[in-house]
Amino acid sequence: MPDFTKLLGVNWIDPVLRRKQNDPARAPNPQWIKDKVDNIVSRKMNAIRIPIYMETLFQGSTYSPANVITHLTALASYCESKGIYSYVEFHQFANNDSTDVGSSSSPGGGGGLPAYLVAGQNAMTFYDNIWSTTNEPPIWNEIFNKYWLPILNAIDSYQFVLGYELFNEPPLYRPAHWQGLVNFNTAMAQKIRAWGSQKYILFV
Repeated sequence: MPDFTKLLGVNWIDPVLRRKQNDPARAPNPQWIKDKVDNIVSRKMNAIRIPIYMETLFQGSTYSPANVITHLTALASYCESKGIYSYVEFHQFANNDSTDVGSSSSPGGGGGLPAYLVAGQNAMTFYDNIWSTTNEPPIWNEIFNKYWLPILNAIDSYQFVLGYELFNEPPLYRPAHWQGLVNFNTAMAQKIRAWGSQKYILFV
């Protein structure tokens, strides 16, 4: 593991990993990765944070993770060859493009969550479900199996991949959501550990 006091890095903004599901498909781009990572190295930095939209694993309504996983693997591999540490996080901004679960100031202006997860729900209903305080809802297994598992299989073996942030900037709409978020983070961390990863698990 690195000396964390000596890590200096940037946010990795990637058009393949942060594509909205209804945008045109983007092919893996190893040359783009090489150019960007080489630029980071030239600036004497040694770490990146990798935000990924869950919805980018879809093309329209079709679950299609292959391009994303190929691109992410190429990124992890090239970073390793250059001594660049990284961690992956599932990113959302105002939830989704959906007008049901969008930004309160700009409905439909968000991104990150696939449309089918939030369809027909407002933000309160959706987060009442995902931040459950009573039992493990099906959505937790859905998030692990469909989103985390392909990433773990692809990049967990890379030494310079430090870990995973479970859910970036989680929206909390009522006091009970705090405990629900603890339950979600605990369950997701347990699933990652049960799979076999010993990487850092990050949450906020």
